[in-house]
Amino acid sequence: MTNNYSITISGEHKRGQHLGAEERGAIQVLKKLGYSNRAIARAINCSPSTVGYELKHGTPEYSGRGRRPNYSAKCLE
Repeated sequence: MTNNYSITISGEHKRGQHLGAEERGAIQVLKKLGYSNRAIARAINCSPSTVGYELKHGTPEYSGRGRRPNYSAKCLE
């Protein structure tokens, strides 16, 4: 089954390996579009928990003032 909305080619990411810059960028774009962690995981062919960990790891802490920070793929590099 092919997804027309998918950013990456299904099967490109091998399970058990680190996410690359392309997968991190896909997470950032799809999360901004309002996709759930499960939908993002299907699009980049990884576990939903991996997406959750990535979002948690790549989002800076909230200082309590101003807007809450969003996930940034650049933050991890």
